[in-house]
Amino acid sequence: MTSFQNANFENADLSGSDFEGVDLSGSNLRKVKLWLANFERANLQDTNLQNVDLRDVHLQEADLRRANLRLANLSGADLWCANLKDADLYNANLEDADLHGANLYNVNLWLANLTNANLQKANLWGVDLREVCLHNTDLSGAKLQCVNLCGTNLQDVIFDEKTIIKLKFAPDFQENLSENMGLMLNTINSISPSNKLLKQNLMEQFTAFLNTINNSLDTVLLAPHIHT
Repeated sequence: MTSFQNANFENADLSGSDFEGVDLSGSNLRKVKLWLANFERANLQDTNLQNVDLRDVHLQEADLRRANLRLANLSGADLWCANLKDADLYNANLEDADLHGANLYNVNLWLANLTNANLQKANLWGVDLREVCLHNTDLSGAKLQCVNLCGTNLQDVIFDEKTIIKLKFAPDFQENLSENMGLMLNTINSISPSNKLLKQNLMEQFTAFLNTINNSLDTVLLAPHIHT
């Protein structure tokens, strides 16, 4: 395997370059132009890709663990089965990206744009999806365990019977209890009526969570209502 470990490419124009299978772990690729570059099966662990143009880049099966992808433009990128565990995708643009089967365990997606993204069979364990744009995002067969969805609009999200969602609530949920209850109800009620079973399952999880709060409060919370 060709190695460029810990190399510094900052501000370079590497558009169209072929890095298939190359070891770039720990490298600085900040502000590099990589449009249409090929990183298939490349080792990009711990790389700095902040604010990088990665439009239509090939990243199939690439190792992006702990990579800094803050503000990166990944629109149209192919991340099929890529490993993004613990990566930072704050405010990244993933519109039309293919993340089929990708590992997004504990990824930071705050303010990210996932419009029209394909996340079929992706692993999103521990992901905070608050304020993430999920317009027409395909989550068929995806595993969303220990995820925070409070206030997220799921109206146009594509689910199927194999989609798994296990909710997690922020430690400060009770600090603004009334507001957060409203946000969570809006999230659940934004799900399409065609996903009735998923909708009911999330409401049951939310109700169980509120019951744990009830047990620690002197007052009893009103039972939440689901829109059918």
